[in-house]
Amino acid sequence: MAQGTGPDHLNQKPREEEPREAVEVEHAGDPLEEHGETTPITSAFADWRRAACIKKVWRLYITGLSSIVVAIVSQNWVVLLASRLIAGCAGGTMGTSVMVYMSEVTKPQFRGTLLASFSLAFSLGQVFLAVGLKVLGDTNPMHSRNVFYSESVFCSLLIFPMLYLPESPAWYASKGRREDAKRPLRRLVGDVEGYDVDHEYAVMRYEVDQSAALSQSRGGESDWKALMAPINLKRAVFSTLPLTFQNIVGVPLMFGYTTYFFSLADVDDLFLGKIVINSILLVGIVLSFYLIDKVGRRTLVLGGGPGMCAVCLVVGGLEFAQPTAASGPVLVALCGIWAFLYANSLAPIGESPVSFFFFFCADDGWISLVEVPSPKLWAKTTSLAVTVQYITGITLNYTVPLMLSNQYAGWGQKVGLFFGGVTLVYLIPCALLFPETKGRTYQELDELFERRVPAWRFSKTSTAHQNGIELRAANQ
Repeated sequence: MAQGTGPDHLNQKPREEEPREAVEVEHAGDPLEEHGETTPITSAFADWRRAACIKKVWRLYITGLSSIVVAIVSQNWVVLLASRLIAGCAGGTMGTSVMVYMSEVTKPQFRGTLLASFSLAFSLGQVFLAVGLKVLGDTNPMHSRNVFYSESVFCSLLIFPMLYLPESPAWYASKGRREDAKRPLRRLVGDVEGYDVDHEYAVMRYEVDQSAALSQSRGGESDWKALMAPINLKRAVFSTLPLTFQNIVGVPLMFGYTTYFFSLADVDDLFLGKIVINSILLVGIVLSFYLIDKVGRRTLVLGGGPGMCAVCLVVGGLEFAQPTAASGPVLVALCGIWAFLYANSLAPIGESPVSFFFFFCADDGWISLVEVPSPKLWAKTTSLAVTVQYITGITLNYTVPLMLSNQYAGWGQKVGLFFGGVTLVYLIPCALLFPETKGRTYQELDELFERRVPAWRFSKTSTAHQNGIELRAANQ
């Protein structure tokens, strides 16, 4: 559902050679991550729209905790598989719970920063997991259940902030519960001089009604029918562009080939090399907190895409050069540059919910999925977008190891030429279709899509909301 809009909105009236064998081992997958294969199934069928927004988050928490408990008590592979399936259910419903909740309780002025912070938290979790598995493998590899014990500790600590979370005021507004909606609004905004909670609720209620009326006019009471309406379907397709982009921009090459790059650079501890790359990702994600609301989503996607394309092409081209002592360090540097560009573009905006290729490609962005579609159709749009994303993900998950392997295509680094070329082609629909949503309310986005404003003009097009603010400012 749509939500209140912050200070400006308060005045609105409601309206290789040998090393390549190591690459194949990496792509064999971590058993602890295989639950990701169940995510597209649960994403496609999970629709908790009618439940309270905070209840969605609690359901996700309980589902994740249940998967840990089942893993701890498992005595055979069947029960362990069941725990991974339950964890996959939690991952599959994340887009319709956590990200939607975060988008509803924040304001447009810093919505991108808050949503991008989810990337940082998840990436940190992947670092902790990698370090934990490394320590376990070096000290006591036969006690794998210790990993699940550590997961239960983190999950148990999470219950304290969970108890403090307020319900989404937008959800209350959608149900017409005026007083209930005003309580979380006061908590979220705090003691701000001149803040009119009654007016804020009226604006929020107006946006909710407008969004619902617009969706019903397209498809009646059926959300699926409304989603199939041309405008809503286009918005759904536009929203999945960054999400799917990460599959073809070079993730399997840069993350899956890290071991090979660092071996050429004579790095003895390959795990340390992975941590270095992951640290670059974390630094880039932190920097994206500023850039995503300052520069904008579209600019980051269209700026980072060509940069990653160029790096992939250079990596692929180096396969034709005569190997020298500098080859390894150069490849490591290129991998670090690519990771930094990735962290500042696709990672906070539209990265895949579960990695297919490496332990730190995590559930990062989803920003495009909660900003571009119609608010009333978030759950349905997420189901569609994740399905499309996973079709490409599963395809590359199967084919890329074949491209890298000497036993099959044997392309090696030349895969970089493939990803560079595909990325260059994919940038065309991104430039033509992916809009700028920075600082826009959901009502403004509805208006811009209804007016069929081209994606490249979104940031410069005035809306009725902006015109109203300028008019009132001129009259004061």
